[in-house]
Amino acid sequence: MKSLALYFMIMSAAWTLASTLFTSVAIASDCTHLWQHDLSTGNVLRKNYTGDTNAAYAPLPLNYFRKDGYLRISGEFQPVRFFSIETYTGRKNKSFDVLHDFMIVPESGADVSGHSAVGYLPTSERFEIVIARESTVTQLRARYRNVLALKDNISLTSAWLRYFLPANGKQISTDDLPRVEMLSVKDHSSLPCPQTRQEVDEPAIPDFISNIVRRKNDVFKFKVADVNWAGNAGVGGYAYGHSRMRKGDVFVSRFKTPDVLSDVRYWSYCTKDLINNKGLACLPDSEARPDASGFVTVVTTSNAEAAAHAKQMGWAHLPDTRPDSIKMVLHAYRNILATEEFANRSKFKGEYLPKAVLCYARDFIDGSCDL
Repeated sequence: MKSLALYFMIMSAAWTLASTLFTSVAIASDCTHLWQHDLSTGNVLRKNYTGDTNAAYAPLPLNYFRKDGYLRISGEFQPVRFFSIETYTGRKNKSFDVLHDFMIVPESGADVSGHSAVGYLPTSERFEIVIARESTVTQLRARYRNVLALKDNISLTSAWLRYFLPANGKQISTDDLPRVEMLSVKDHSSLPCPQTRQEVDEPAIPDFISNIVRRKNDVFKFKVADVNWAGNAGVGGYAYGHSRMRKGDVFVSRFKTPDVLSDVRYWSYCTKDLINNKGLACLPDSEARPDASGFVTVVTTSNAEAAAHAKQMGWAHLPDTRPDSIKMVLHAYRNILATEEFANRSKFKGEYLPKAVLCYARDFIDGSCDL
């Protein structure tokens, strides 16, 4: 009887130890909780973290990422117009490496590079992406198809996941986020999750500090901000203008639109609370209604009568939703993944560069505020 009791004690201890080891490995390797989602609400929805309110963003800010480990990120392609994952260095988030959706090889090995012909990714496909220090990238590429580098000898790094314009009004939820695991470069065993930090929602004032319109009825052209060093590498630059406008004023802009899919993957025109780096409203290409000549007119105002007049004219209306305390509005126009031909020939040039005017609502309604 004693030997039987001893047997059960030993087996019980062994099971407890095995369970503990299994649990610790599972907890250590599953780092999916490190995605920070929308920093203000904790959700990955259409939101106001940065410029485009038709996009979902998930940052993964890292502290002191170990050289002997790597992140394995696995998930499903979502039904979105554009998807990317990008790595950055330092507090200013300088872009370092990127995988746009067409560069990602699915687990099946299928070629998705031509998906832009229909505009949305094949959602039946799964992907696996590895993020590691640049000194270990070559070693990991012998095992994995999709590898992103983090700069060596930089303590503060990050990775950003971006989804633009989900199909059919879908909202990206936390359930859609890819699984994250931390593994050993040496033997691919599980490692503890890396240290993270709180991503800071910093103002973007240094990027867009000029081209301010203050006088009513003065027509001006947008300027181009080259942001290849930061932000979304798929954009590469923004056409932008500022307006110091009172609530009830009207800001009108007009530009010729690129052809979606043959010229660019996606475009949008957005307004932004510059000081707080918050997107206010956006016109995505899917909602734009160009005129017979291919031009779109965008009207930004909180004046109901002016908004109704814009609708009557067949123009797009963006509501002016900024807090009363914010006097400055940034207008930003982006083209994502422009083709080489369009980028060299037309992007932000001539008729494709927005021009704008700021005016009183009464002038806009009676037609004396004109481009």
